[in-house]
Amino acid sequence: MWWVIGIAVIILYYKMEDVLEILKKKDPEYQKNKHKEKKIEIEEKHKLVDQLKANIGNVVTIKSDDLIYTNQNNMAWDMSELTGKILEIDEDWINLEYRSKKIIKKECSDHFIFRTDSIKSFTSLSQ
Repeated sequence: MWWVIGIAVIILYYKMEDVLEILKKKDPEYQKNKHKEKKIEIEEKHKLVDQLKANIGNVVTIKSDDLIYTNQNNMAWDMSELTGKILEIDEDWINLEYRSKKIIKKECSDHFIFRTDSIKSFTSLSQ
């Protein structure tokens, strides 16, 4: 009998955070704050996309935690920044052309397409 009560207490303890989150979502003040945060996030994204659109054709360095590079040898590694020329952009995607060195040390042009919401910041290198 005690083990049933113990298991119920353990389950309730781990589900308490979910229950508290559900209760918070019903609070009008919490909903207002979440709505304001979402609105600010959307405005920042639009501002970043507009700045990127103004730099089409320029070389930029983009910083993001979500960049993963793979090459023809199926080797992959994480990157925190990528430097390249912006070819095109819309609200959700950016097409970046960058120079990569192959094993033969011959430079070639590659394209990197990724989501704009993964960009933390960027720096324009050419005007």
